[in-house]
Amino acid sequence: FRENVPPAAAPQLAKLEQRILSLRVQLAPENESILRGAGREPAALRGDLDQAQAQFALARQQAGLDVSRGSQTVKLEPPALRALRTKLPAGTALVEYCILADSVTAFVVTRVSSQQVVWKTNGKALRGNVLRLRALLADANSGEQLAPLLAQVATAVWKPVASKLPPAVTRLVIVPAAYLNYLPFQVLPMEDGRAVIERYAVSYLPSASTMMLLGGAPKMTHDLFLGALGNVSVDGWAPLPGTLRETEGIARIFPEAARANGNLLTHDRAVKALQENREVHLATHGLLDEHAPLFSALLLSPAPGQPARLSMYELMDLKVRAQLVVLSACETGLGQLLGGDEVAGLTRTILGAGARTVVSSLWKVSDEATALLMQGFYRRLRAGENASGAMRGAAMEVRKQYPHPFYWAPFLVTGAI
Repeated sequence: FRENVPPAAAPQLAKLEQRILSLRVQLAPENESILRGAGREPAALRGDLDQAQAQFALARQQAGLDVSRGSQTVKLEPPALRALRTKLPAGTALVEYCILADSVTAFVVTRVSSQQVVWKTNGKALRGNVLRLRALLADANSGEQLAPLLAQVATAVWKPVASKLPPAVTRLVIVPAAYLNYLPFQVLPMEDGRAVIERYAVSYLPSASTMMLLGGAPKMTHDLFLGALGNVSVDGWAPLPGTLRETEGIARIFPEAARANGNLLTHDRAVKALQENREVHLATHGLLDEHAPLFSALLLSPAPGQPARLSMYELMDLKVRAQLVVLSACETGLGQLLGGDEVAGLTRTILGAGARTVVSSLWKVSDEATALLMQGFYRRLRAGENASGAMRGAAMEVRKQYPHPFYWAPFLVTGAI
């Protein structure tokens, strides 16, 4: 975290970081009996941890104010419409949403046209429906409840836009707003009853201005790193043997890939991959810390002198060389909704650190379906497809065997188009 932090602030942040790591170790499930035996209450330590994390976030935010704006990766100025349109490939439409108290606005932009669509809605009801829909999508047994809610949400956010899309459009770039960040648009039904994915390849962007900075979609360079947590248990979390099958399948497609499984997938090895390889695939646990978003993290194998977590605050300060980063983990695409329509999540953090495209998940995934999905995704990448087209093709393939969106729709492609 020290790379983009003023020298004067580094000692305080280092001290807080060490305290937080120490408290996390003490609060690990396997240490609870030791704590109680020593007369120490875990609840009190959790309070100390919350306080230390809040102090860290505040100190880091203040330190960030001292870093020149010119060194920041992502600027916030809205792009000129003409410049934006020239960046859009033929057959692609960018749809940027804005949610107001009683209405929704969407800007629909293609290479040759642009228009604004506004329609009335009950904002409170829409928010509730979207969050409930995400919960049903994350439940493979949601059954009969799913279809009616899909139709309801599609009517509220998709149909007013769909009628404005030119017939030649085959690819959508969605810029969501607020809670729409938790919605995989590809599952929504169209007017003819088919799902959006059957007509369009879908990708996402944090903002339209991001597209101006990221450039075109990266092509596979055959400089792939595959990391799988495998049979290692970290911080009380269960091992993930399915990740070994997943990466083994990808390695058959890219036999030249570098690999680190189990105990070899350490914090430092993952950082090295992000800084040196052009494509990085990390199959592990992703943890969302809603109370302290900077400590949302990827779990990695414990090693002497290394943390077992690669946290968001570290990722913010890495110079990531990887152009494509696939986070094959649970809920890596989520984050905390902040005041503007921003989501403080691992995906946006990695884009800000230098990656051009990130693939991440919205819910806890199925091992078997994810292995199939990722193999299909990488086969298509190897054949020359871009990430959104490759994900669409892979998802359609999995959908034939596993029709519920839980299995085929958890992963979003965010970034360069």
